[in-house]
Amino acid sequence: MVRSSTIRIEIQFENKLRMDSKNADKQQVLKIHDFKECSLVELTQAQQQTDADLAFFLDSEQTVKTAHNGLQAAYDALTKSSVQENNKTSLVPMTLSLYVPATLMDTEHYVIDIGAGFYVEMNKDKAMDYYKRKLLLIERQQCQLQEIVEEKRKLKAIIADVLKQRIREAALKPSSNEKK
Repeated sequence: MVRSSTIRIEIQFENKLRMDSKNADKQQVLKIHDFKECSLVELTQAQQQTDADLAFFLDSEQTVKTAHNGLQAAYDALTKSSVQENNKTSLVPMTLSLYVPATLMDTEHYVIDIGAGFYVEMNKDKAMDYYKRKLLLIERQQCQLQEIVEEKRKLKAIIADVLKQRIREAALKPSSNEKK
């Protein structure tokens, strides 16, 4: 039951992101009920909430993009370093923009940052596989975030249209009452 003080926009937004499984299960149900019964205040609140949600998801999308770029750079550096010879001096990437001269003693084993300050030693094949899987995971997350952002933009447009219509109706009502 919806109280009159609550917004009559029912949004069930269930994202079940199971990134550990191969099939990321995502359900989105968007139900929009009668906007005509909403007051201007309720519509404004819905618009503000949608704007906040959209800003959050756009920020999340940017964060995921940054993570993807970092992992892609690490994968590229791993690919480039694996073709180099042992005991050869070269520039080793410490960050995206910082390279230091170093002698590669072993081009078959690498210390990989797996996050949260943990590092694991892996051979070249396992390290390449690890980065490929992480890149695929992040690409799936990017696609899901893009879908969510698109849905939020559609909802924002719908609310804005209804809000404009309600403002026009409210502006016309006093003038029609004055003529009577």
